[in-house]
Amino acid sequence: MKNIDEVLVGYIRAIIGLDELIRNKAKGDWRKLDILLENDDEARLLDEQMSQYEDEFREGTSLGNIFTFSDELEDVFKALGDGSLKREDKVSLQCELEAARDMIADLTHEDDDRVVALDNLARLPNYNPDDWIRRRYQFQAIYVPLQTDIPPYLVRMLKEANYSFVYGNFLASAALTRAILEYTLKERFPQLKNSLLGNITSNNGWHKIKELKGREEMRKMADGIRDRGNQIMHTLDEASNTRQKNLVYLFNEMTTRQILEDLKSLLQFFYG
Repeated sequence: MKNIDEVLVGYIRAIIGLDELIRNKAKGDWRKLDILLENDDEARLLDEQMSQYEDEFREGTSLGNIFTFSDELEDVFKALGDGSLKREDKVSLQCELEAARDMIADLTHEDDDRVVALDNLARLPNYNPDDWIRRRYQFQAIYVPLQTDIPPYLVRMLKEANYSFVYGNFLASAALTRAILEYTLKERFPQLKNSLLGNITSNNGWHKIKELKGREEMRKMADGIRDRGNQIMHTLDEASNTRQKNLVYLFNEMTTRQILEDLKSLLQFFYG
């Protein structure tokens, strides 16, 4: 698990260093930052450090990861997180890959290993690099308190579920999300080890557990994962033409994103 404390502290130190440099060399006038970046090595280094820490933060808290940070830094985390996740790529990754492929082919030949690799990439199911990037940073990863011990097999399953979503394999992601929920409930509450997920998330099963009693909103979230997972499993059977299949794909993406968000909330509840 990534500890975001180190990233946040490094980012803050870089900001403080840059602020001190501007006070010393530009009388505190931040409007002169661009001039300093052009002419001052230290200013460039601090600016590069800020960008590096922001990139580390963005990667460490993006979908597919589990991270920790101290409560004392929560406000800093939120401020940086809100800004980092709003960042959008202004170019099409798919167009860039296609241009790179054509350029390499023109300079070498169609059998060049790099051209073949890009052609093979383009033949992957659900090939859409721009959608992959969009989903990768669509929402934040799971935050758990410091020193939290999550079983490694659950972490692996979570990564598989998240990356199945990123690459458009929504059926696999939904199935894994249901499995993660069931495994987690049984890992946290051993008395449920012989119960089926549907029985656990029912009113009778859920409220028999002391730690879950009274948490009706969490029960509905858990039961929603089970129910929506079933919906995704059966929607493709109902699509008979391209338009319907496109609508089903969009429905499955939105539904899978929601159950992953709900799973995130539940895991933070179980391990918080």
